[in-house]
Amino acid sequence: MLRLSVTKTRFWLVNNPKAMDKNSPLWRKMRQQVLDRDNYTCRFCGVRSAKYMICDRLDRDSSHNDLDNLGITCPLCDSVRHCGQAGIRNFLSLGISKMLQKDINLRSLQLFSEARK
Repeated sequence: MLRLSVTKTRFWLVNNPKAMDKNSPLWRKMRQQVLDRDNYTCRFCGVRSAKYMICDRLDRDSSHNDLDNLGITCPLCDSVRHCGQAGIRNFLSLGISKMLQKDINLRSLQLFSEARK
């Protein structure tokens, strides 16, 4: 299930001394472990991709870096999960659909792919 949410600001993350730098070797190693564990599959919609998948914390606490608190999200579901950020960047439209989130994501990816050709 996806829920629209508001998350802590970038300011909070930068100023949290326990937050792990996402460019650090340790974070990259942990991210790869989670990608492998979750088979590069979004925990919300089930879309699988070797590129662009996001590893983040299930409880949104940037200091809680246990592997069991990390999950994989595709960019489209991440946009919904962090709708405030997506709205600021002007790439999220909200609507009601009878389609499943997975089907919406697959169709969106197909359209993006066709547009690049």
